[in-house]
Amino acid sequence: MDMHMARKLAESEQRYRSLIEHNLAGIVTCDMQGQILSMNQAMERILGYTEQELTGRNIHELAVIDSSAESSDSSDSLLKQSDNFMLRAKHKHGEWIELGVKNVPIIVDSCQEGIYLIARDITQLNREREERLRMEKELRETKELLESVITHTTDAICMMDTQGNVMSVNKAHEQIFGWTIEELLDKPLPIYPAFLEEQRAEMYDMLRAGKQITGLESVRLRKDGQLIHVSVTKTPIRNAQGDIIGFSAISRDITERKQTEELLRKSDKLAVAGQLAAGLAHEIRNPLTSLRGFLQLLQHAMKDKQHYFDIMLSELDRINFIVSEFLVIAKPEAIQYKQGNLTAILQSVTALLETQAALGGAVLTLDFEEDIPDIVCSEMHLKQLFINLVKNALEAIFKDGRVHITVSMAGPNLIRVRTEDNGCGIPEERVKQLGEPFYTTKEKGTGLGLMMCFKIVEAHRGHLHIESTVGQGTTIDVLLPVME
Repeated sequence: MDMHMARKLAESEQRYRSLIEHNLAGIVTCDMQGQILSMNQAMERILGYTEQELTGRNIHELAVIDSSAESSDSSDSLLKQSDNFMLRAKHKHGEWIELGVKNVPIIVDSCQEGIYLIARDITQLNREREERLRMEKELRETKELLESVITHTTDAICMMDTQGNVMSVNKAHEQIFGWTIEELLDKPLPIYPAFLEEQRAEMYDMLRAGKQITGLESVRLRKDGQLIHVSVTKTPIRNAQGDIIGFSAISRDITERKQTEELLRKSDKLAVAGQLAAGLAHEIRNPLTSLRGFLQLLQHAMKDKQHYFDIMLSELDRINFIVSEFLVIAKPEAIQYKQGNLTAILQSVTALLETQAALGGAVLTLDFEEDIPDIVCSEMHLKQLFINLVKNALEAIFKDGRVHITVSMAGPNLIRVRTEDNGCGIPEERVKQLGEPFYTTKEKGTGLGLMMCFKIVEAHRGHLHIESTVGQGTTIDVLLPVME
């Protein structure tokens, strides 16, 4: 071999060694039986061993094929692998590391004399991949949980962009307000009544400033035009950089709660009125008793004035009866019940008030179905109930008036007595307050008459319902249970 060829061979060997030694990938040279012949510095760093410690040992003592890798067959020698495959190798300190390996055959004179194992430590990559998969799974589960909560909650949830246009709403929002997502998408919410437009603008200014609105009680408009009470919480939605990209709104329908609070308020007023009624009745009865007694004494001494005494005693008895009736407000449970015929009671009431109706230019009529069953009632108090209702109707009529009473069955065990008039009617917002003590639509009324009507119906385990239209008249339904 001449000197030129020897020099070329030496340069080639140096390039080969430089390529092996300085390669970032770990490289192990093995013979065909798997005995380690050499390895580079990168592999020393990967395994923790020096080249001298591993030279002469079999590669199968240190590494096994990862059976979870789809491209490998753990039953074959790792020297027989041709494609990229996964290898688990034992570090000098005892822990297992994962390697991505490529086999490159060593060919000399067309014969394979060994193999290069070119490996990269992918332990950290796999850990990062597993961590990423775990986080993706957690995010997916969190997303599914959040979507489930949003979908199945009874609160109305709406997502909007920074301009207040709808991006999404849940099913509860559609059910509470009546508009579907298709009707709302990319449009401002139509649930604000006209008189709340100023409040709406203020809320969006606060949200754009990054402030949260919590538990605001207000009213909102349904698609059918009905106003409902809601408790609203609005929050800005921020991206990863902290910029506001939209708003979320959670609305809870509290209409039923408001109605309950209103009933409690009315109950408190009724309780106060009842206590007042009981006190007044007690204070009036005592002097009435004294007055009646002295009148009776004077009656015997002044027999020529008998007619006047009869009138005065009659009027005192009437005052005493009215005071007794006043006690119904305080003690409706004291009513004496017995079997009664509702038709007969109403015939008596119409006979009593027909003259008063005629004097006012009105017509009072009574119609009833056949076979109306008896009820358990206090006839005296039911007469007072219907007299009050009819008198109120007559007072609401100006001219060409009509008051019509009908008695019918509203169910198998329920009788309906309906009083209809064509009077001036009552505004809708005032109908809700009827029955409260000292609330009246009359110029000189006290509100106690209608309150007593409610108490009498309640004492009979019934229900009183009022509907009225201004300029057309009023309809009052009294529902009473039949005799048990």
